[in-house]
Order: sequence, then C-alpha cells, then structure tokens
Amino acid sequence: MVTSSRAPPTDTAFRARPATGGRTVPLHDGWRFALVDPAGLTDPTGAYARAAEPDYDDSAWRRIAVPHDWSIELSPTTEHGATSGTGFFPGGLGWYRIAFTLPKAYADKRVSVEFDGVYMDSSVYCNGQLVGQHPYGCTGFALDLTDLLHTDGSTPNVIAVEVRNRLPSSRWYSGSGIHREARLVVTDPVHVQRWGTQVTTPETGKDRALVRARTSVVNASGEARRAEVRSAVVDPDGRTVARGTSTVTVGADPATVTHDLTVRGPRMWDIDTPALYTLKTEVRVDGRTVDTYETPFDIRHFTVDADNGPTLNGRYLKLRGVNLPHDLGALGAAVNADAVERQLKIMKSMGVNALRTSHNPPVPEVIAACERLGIVMMVEAFDCWQRGKNRYDHGRFFDAHSDADITEMVLAARNSPAVIMWSIGNEISEFTSTEGLGIADRLIAGVKALDTTRPIVIGSHRRRSLPAVGSPADLILAKIDGLGLNYNTAASVDALHARYPRLFLFESESSFETSTRGAYQEPERLNTGETTPPAGARPPRTTTTSPPGR
Repeated sequence: MVTSSRAPPTDTAFRARPATGGRTVPLHDGWRFALVDPAGLTDPTGAYARAAEPDYDDSAWRRIAVPHDWSIELSPTTEHGATSGTGFFPGGLGWYRIAFTLPKAYADKRVSVEFDGVYMDSSVYCNGQLVGQHPYGCTGFALDLTDLLHTDGSTPNVIAVEVRNRLPSSRWYSGSGIHREARLVVTDPVHVQRWGTQVTTPETGKDRALVRARTSVVNASGEARRAEVRSAVVDPDGRTVARGTSTVTVGADPATVTHDLTVRGPRMWDIDTPALYTLKTEVRVDGRTVDTYETPFDIRHFTVDADNGPTLNGRYLKLRGVNLPHDLGALGAAVNADAVERQLKIMKSMGVNALRTSHNPPVPEVIAACERLGIVMMVEAFDCWQRGKNRYDHGRFFDAHSDADITEMVLAARNSPAVIMWSIGNEISEFTSTEGLGIADRLIAGVKALDTTRPIVIGSHRRRSLPAVGSPADLILAKIDGLGLNYNTAASVDALHARYPRLFLFESESSFETSTRGAYQEPERLNTGETTPPAGARPPRTTTTSPPGR
C-alpha cells in the first residue's frame, strides 16, 4: 500500500490502491498546484525558488486532481501571447507537488514515475533532485526514482513538476499542465521492460492465425538471473486459447523472448466487430512470479494499395475520417475517458470510421476508445520539425528530442488494432529542403526500427504541383509509403499518382463541403459586421481516403 500526503505532512493522508498485480499506483489525487506566472516564465518575488525541495511549504497551494489543465480555468485574454489559436487562454509557469510514503516492502523494488503527457517543457524533481526534463507536451515519459526514494514507511517522498508553457506554443488550443494521467510503476528488479511487448499477426486466416509475441525483459539486480517468461493469449470472452513458455538469462542488457502462438478460429478485429484479444505475460524467477503484464491486441489484416485503396480483412474499406486535436472543447485539454468516449461516439454516429490525431500523438484513452468502437487511426508525430510555426513551439526542442518522441509514439501504440499508419509530420516546412530529407530519413528509420507492419505517411499542403525530379521533396516522396494531401485538387492527385504509382494518396485534411474555413456567420447576422466565432477560429477538418478516380 502506498500512503500519500503533502509536504510538510500535516494533512490527513490519502491512500492510493495499487492496480491489479500491484505494478502501478495511480497518481490522481493529492496534488498541490500553484500558477506562478500566467504572463510568462518568471518568478519575480522568488517565492517559488525552493518549490522542488521536500520541506517547502505548499500549504497555500491549491488542491487539484491530475489530469489538470490550468489554462481552461483562466479568463480569456489577448495578452501574454494568447490568440484565437490558443482559445484566447494564457499559459505561463506552473508548479505541481505530490507527497507520498512507501512501505518497507518496497526497499528491494524498482520505482519509476510515468506521465502520459505534460504540456509542456517540464522538469521533474524527486526529493529535491532533478530527475529529468521532457519538452514535448504530447508524448509520455518515465523516470526511474529508485535511488532517490525513502522506503521506511514514514518519511515522505516529494515529486515536484515545473511546467513552462510560453505562448504561442501551438497553432491550436494546447492547454497547460499535467494534462494526462500520471502513475508510479513498481516492479521487481527483473521485469518486463516499459512497452516491452510487441504482438504481430504475420499469418491470418479463417481457420487459424499465427500470433507472434516478442517480450523484452530487463534486470536491474546487478547480477545475471534466469527468468521464465510465460505468454498466454486470452480471447474476447476471457478464455485462454494459446500458451508459450521460455527460459532466458537476463544480464545487464534486455533479453528478448519470442513465442509463436496459434489461435484457432480467430475473431477478426473490424470496424463493425472490434474484437480484442489480450496477451498476458508472466515473468518468474526461482519459481516465483515477479511480474505480470497485459497487452491488448487484435487479429486483423490491413493493406493499402496505391491503385485500389485500403482493405481491412480482405474487403475494401473507404475511410471516412476526421481530424481531432487533443482537447475536449469546453473541458480543456485535461483528458477524461468518458468525455473521449462521448466525443468519438458522436463522430461515429456521423459516419466517421477513421481518426487522424492532428497533429500530435494521442492520449492512451483515445487509442483505447478507438479500439472498442471500431475506429481506425492515423497516429501523427509532429506539426513542425526544426522550423517552428510559432515562436515557442516544439521546433525549439526538435533536434535534441525528436528521436525519443518518435520512439515513444510508436511503442505506445504499435500493438493497437486501431492504428493503421504512422505520420511523421504535418505541413512540414522542411519538406522541400535538403535538411528535411535528412530528417525524414532519420524519422522513417526510427519508426521502422520498432514497427515494420504499418505504412509511413506525411501530411502536406504543398503538392498541388509536381516537385522537380531529384529535388528533396521528390526524394522524400520516394521514401514514404503514402502522402496525405491537404486541400488539393483532383488534377494534382492524378498527376501525383502518375509520377509516383507506388505511393498511395489520400485526403488527410480538407475544409467542409463549401470550403468555409475561419469563421461561421449565423444567417440573422449576415451583413451586420458581427462575426461568430472570433475571426481566426477554425472549424474541424476531415480526412478521407479512396482510390484515385473514385
């Protein structure tokens, strides 16, 4: 049991119950929050200079629950870099703190803190020590706290998170703060590596399917250990339908075990029948179970043909898609599983069967909802590369962190049946430059190192005419599998298909049927000079795919 309190520990402690198997402890309640500066990133009085220290008095800070978005709580403004793109809400500098005690039983455990997303440019401290920094607000990350923690059952541990969202940092409403879930991850020294399972189905058929389960096991004990790795496939009804067991020696480097498992009479995941299987992984050392790990996955077969379009389980599938940024409207950017489900159910009721995560990796709740509802996904990495589109966006950090961001994006979603393609960027400025060619090579290699089962695409608004042969754009198009076209004409699509016959083309972004974009006017307000909503607001965009000529 983990007991959590604030520091100084004068409040009544709350108790967080570990999840199944005791591997994770949600860090939902018990946080304290202070908005230091909504206008920038300064602390002019120095009142927060010691905010990371465990004995800092945060009793005057607000009590909040995570996920949390402080921007949506503020008053709209046109100051501090706020614009229509930010919903006129400011960002700024904020601090979060949470305190907890760990029992003596955790003395021999490995403990890390895991965030699904913090927007943005965050620094994480444990008991006053800087543990790590993570600039991108839309990818998750984990930090090992083991050597910094107290495990005597009484001394509080304090995690403090500094968040810097200097505006403008995005072209749409981003929110600010720990806007996605957070948790402690508690394991034995020998355990399944974070995102350490990969499930593929190299053979699928009506009578049988081959499920290939690859599991990476790590060992932080300091000495080589023999570990037994057990894999079990559980069908949608909860029945175990295949098993595999292997023994491996795990030293300083991760050890990988592969099990080829046969599933008879597989139930295929489809948009109308989204059947989910689960891979249950058990790691045993000296006859004792030291870790359990569950991975939802599917059995399905998806292809995209440049001439005939996409197929799912052997039948043509026209994708009727929508682009959705990560916010939840009036609720802001703080993720809420029920609100996500509601949003996507509304989309599906409109005929949507595909989602483009514009223009960043999605929250895990979106992936899970799409799996349950039968919505396929294009998961997108970035809205910019080196050349930012706003003064303080992720372009500042791209060179140093994009490899890690690509890795996190793919690992977090590669087992999902809903994910059918990876996008390495949207409307990228470097698309026509020599440096862009090198970046594309690096990002493509990063994706393929982790997943070779899905096509790699990019979204572009530039391809209304053919690039010069041998130009960077021409060479990039030769490297990717598909090209998403934003606001293109039929003539440009035909010309591109003729030049690049192996490249599948799809409409990744388009205006509504009347091409209205930027403002709506109510009929009774026409010619009155009033504009609703404010000028610059953008309606949702759509994404569709169909074969050329259809």
